[in-house]
Amino acid sequence: GAEIAFDVDEGVRVGGEVREALVRIVREAVANAARHGQAGVITVDLKVVRDGLHLKVTDDGRGFAVDAPVGSGRVGLRSMRERAAAVGATLSVDSIPGRGTCVEVALSSLK
Repeated sequence: GAEIAFDVDEGVRVGGEVREALVRIVREAVANAARHGQAGVITVDLKVVRDGLHLKVTDDGRGFAVDAPVGSGRVGLRSMRERAAAVGATLSVDSIPGRGTCVEVALSSLK
């Protein structure tokens, strides 16, 4: 039931491994925002920056305590981090209960 807005730079070109990782990270972040965060609006931004890419998925959902003890419910976050690391990217998550979540991926070199 969430509305999703996309803002993607034209002409973004990446190799298959990077593309697959980014697609899966976006899918996981959007699913988490809609399912767990009960977000009304989710925004996906993909920008070319200097010699790399910056991906940001933000939502207006319930948010969560990022520094809370890791439990069985954090498999999606771990998976996103592993996918980012596998292609040489970094993933950060910023979330505050009641204020939504922002998942960012920075890739410093295009593969």
